[in-house]
Amino acid sequence: HLLAICISFLAEWSPDMDTNRAAIKLELWRNSFDTFWDANLRFDKDNRLNGAFIMLQQFPGTTSFSDLKAVAPEAVAEVPIQIPMPSFESRFIGCPPGTFNDGLECRNCSANTFSDTTNATRCEFCPPGQGQPLEGQTSCTDCEVGQANPGGSAEGCRDCTMGTFSDRKGSSVCQRCATGEFNDRERQSGCTKCGKTRTTGELGSVSAKQCVCKEGYFFTGLYELVGDTNKTSFKGTTEPRELINATIPEGTCKLCNDDLYECRGSFHPPKAKDGFYMEAYDITYRDDNGFPAIYECSPRSSCEGGAPQKCKKHRTGIACGRCEDGYSKSRGGRCNKCSIKGNRAGFLIICLLVMLPIGAYFYSKTSYEDPRKGDGTLSASTRSVMSSRTDREAADDPNKAFLIILSFLQHIGIISSFNLKMPVDVLTLFSIPRIFMLDPSILSMSCWGFDTYGKQLAFTYSIPLIFVASVIVLHFSFRLLGHVGGNWAPLNPARYSGKKAAFLQWFRKRFIDGSHGVGSIRILATVAQTSSFLYVALSSLATAGIDCYRHPSGDYTVRSHPYIFCHAARAYGGREPEDREKEYRDQLWMVGLAMFLYIFCPYIIAIVVSFRVQNLVNFKRKNGRNLEESDAIFKAAFKYVVGKYRNGMVWWECIWMARNAVLALSTVLLPNLGQLQLMYYAVILTFYLSLAPWRRSANSKLDVALTLVLLHIITMVGLFYTFPVPDDNINMSAARFSTAVLLFVEVLALVPFLYLFGSGFKKGSSSSRRFSAIFQSSRRVSRMHVGGASEKNIKPLNDDESSIRKQEKKGAAIHPAEQNMPATQLPATTQYAEQPATAKAHSSEIDAMDLA
Repeated sequence: HLLAICISFLAEWSPDMDTNRAAIKLELWRNSFDTFWDANLRFDKDNRLNGAFIMLQQFPGTTSFSDLKAVAPEAVAEVPIQIPMPSFESRFIGCPPGTFNDGLECRNCSANTFSDTTNATRCEFCPPGQGQPLEGQTSCTDCEVGQANPGGSAEGCRDCTMGTFSDRKGSSVCQRCATGEFNDRERQSGCTKCGKTRTTGELGSVSAKQCVCKEGYFFTGLYELVGDTNKTSFKGTTEPRELINATIPEGTCKLCNDDLYECRGSFHPPKAKDGFYMEAYDITYRDDNGFPAIYECSPRSSCEGGAPQKCKKHRTGIACGRCEDGYSKSRGGRCNKCSIKGNRAGFLIICLLVMLPIGAYFYSKTSYEDPRKGDGTLSASTRSVMSSRTDREAADDPNKAFLIILSFLQHIGIISSFNLKMPVDVLTLFSIPRIFMLDPSILSMSCWGFDTYGKQLAFTYSIPLIFVASVIVLHFSFRLLGHVGGNWAPLNPARYSGKKAAFLQWFRKRFIDGSHGVGSIRILATVAQTSSFLYVALSSLATAGIDCYRHPSGDYTVRSHPYIFCHAARAYGGREPEDREKEYRDQLWMVGLAMFLYIFCPYIIAIVVSFRVQNLVNFKRKNGRNLEESDAIFKAAFKYVVGKYRNGMVWWECIWMARNAVLALSTVLLPNLGQLQLMYYAVILTFYLSLAPWRRSANSKLDVALTLVLLHIITMVGLFYTFPVPDDNINMSAARFSTAVLLFVEVLALVPFLYLFGSGFKKGSSSSRRFSAIFQSSRRVSRMHVGGASEKNIKPLNDDESSIRKQEKKGAAIHPAEQNMPATQLPATTQYAEQPATAKAHSSEIDAMDLA
């Protein structure tokens, strides 16, 4: 009421509330009130102010006008006083939607708020996903694409920041860019993908620099050469936040080969897998695809993968192909400390001494029994019988079975050099037969001064020459012993008896007397026979210098010396391909000479000998008379080379050697893919199964059986080591090792079984008959190649022949007629009386003996 009275005195109401307040205060002051705070005012019954005097009377204790206050107490007022005074609209009518009543007036809702009711006391925030940029609104609208409003605040729709996006209207939150995407701008509806080969280390990436290589990829641009060394340093960072301001060099992300590299992605350096070697990360050591050059170790167990230049202990060089000084190679990729050291000359002498007994063994197989009478004339019948017996001995010699078994073991040794992922234990088992392949790696060459590739290759190629030297030494030593020591008492069998006499007789027959008339051709015969036995080893040995295999880097290196480059794909470490291949090219002349001596020469000798012997046999049959002494000597000297094949098929020596050569050269012809090497091996062996060249039925059966075993081994190797086999909760390492052991046990059990029960040693026994029924007998096949001979042409042996057979069975050493002859006149064989025989009967006897 007081205010209403005061206002009535105002000449004009001002829209400015502060002006109105000032006017009210002035009016109150005019009524002699100093202030309107904390005073008790009374109004009269007419609601008028009675003046200060009345108020003085109504307020006990008031003594002066200065004590009066112009504000009435709340108890005497009908309504509270509001200063400033509310608007009429807000007080009595109510605020419309879009506004709110703040107690004084109706105010518009601010941006991003709304009011949809009358006389609302407050405005509501826009709900999540909506906003309103204008004031005084009754509703909100959806946020635009690239914006979001989480709600609960007056900020409304906000632009999505870098690293986030909103791809639809009405979004309540901005989503972070997914892994593999980035966003370097605000208010975006989506993120930019890094690419197929790149990803980001975290969500919400804000820069393309944060796009790093995916796991399994390698970034080609983060390595540089440091100084003049081959060491490398990594430049850059792998932390996602630090990459924003980092300087990323040029480069691409390339897919790593899971079989070669272990790539963690990002900007981490790749690591080599087990069995492989990296030289450096340096850009000068990259292959054509931009990857760090990687090499396959041979054997794989010599490398343990990982960082560059990391090898097994005491190994060094490209592909960890060398041992450190003072160490030598051993099986399983290890390097052992040299326990014995010496010079090269001493080592060669030791090798010569070791070769002497081996040479003596083969030398003894080339002796010639001189069928001459005391007067030097030849007995036609005796010569025919002796020639036939020589052929029969060559065919029945058990060493032919040894030849087949030795060839089988050498072929297993070849399998150990195939490009297959075989465990160390299995590889070691397959490498054991390489002892029969003249493998010099078991001799610790580096401990004897052969410490370079050239020296080691020269020694490798000298092994057959050392053997030839041992044969020459033996030949001339026995010749000298025959001339000088013929009457020497210790070599005279007549002075002894029993086993010693028999041994001396055998020794004289094989080494001293057996050399009569043969001459130096016996050296050639011994070498030819040994070449036939070891042609697989010789072929593999001769090509050791060109037996190269391809590395993943594109380079080719020598299999036995992986640090020697046969072909360099490109320049590495500042070295041009020609420089890297120099050490290899410098020794090619030696390789060519070895191939000529150890592959071509033995094969040419086999061809010449085979056809010469065949011509001699044909001549004897066609003309019905004996051979000249020189021809008989030639035929006898090489009887063990061609006498093991069926009659009329002495040329099979060429086929046998060719078969062994093409199998031994499998790693040279197919240097890289182990699967092709196995298939190549299997095809040749399967074709060979259709052939039965051996003169002796037991040898044919043994050869077929060992070929089947070899095919079995190839099948098992192909099953386990060419294709990935799922573990399936089994220990695959144990399974593979057990399989390898069982294969060798099978071989060890099968070989003697076949030899003993299939050879016909116990003729007529039930075991022999039952076992022989398993195989197809080759005797009928043999008769087809006799050249017209049949059983009706076989005549009984004459007296001389029967006497010879009996003396052989009894093991007689000297003919009774020769007991009183001096030792110097003893012939190589027992002399017999000449029996007259016609040429036609003679020919029948020869055919009969050949058929037998």
